[in-house]
Amino acid sequence: MTRAKEVELPPGCEIRDGRLVRAITINPDSDQSWEQLRPVAETLEEARRTRTDYYDRELGWIRGGFKLERDRSTESIMADKSISIAELAES
Repeated sequence: MTRAKEVELPPGCEIRDGRLVRAITINPDSDQSWEQLRPVAETLEEARRTRTDYYDRELGWIRGGFKLERDRSTESIMADKSISIAELAES
C-alpha cells in the first residue's frame, strides 16, 4: 500500500503493518464498548471485491464495499441523477 502514503488519508485512517486501517467504536452507548480495526480499500472496486471499507468524499464511509455507514441527506438524494430499476422497466 505504498500509494496510500503518497495521497491524503481518509479521516480516521492510519497505516499499520503496511495496511490502511481505521478504528471504529462498537456499541459506544452501552457500558461494554470496544474498538474494532477495519481494513480500508483504496478504490470502491477493491472494497467490493474484498468486502472492506471505503471512503467516498461525497457519501462518506461505505462499509464492506456496499453499505453506507450513515444515511444520505435529503439534498444528496434529490441531487442524485441515477436511474431506478422501475424507470428502466418503463422505457
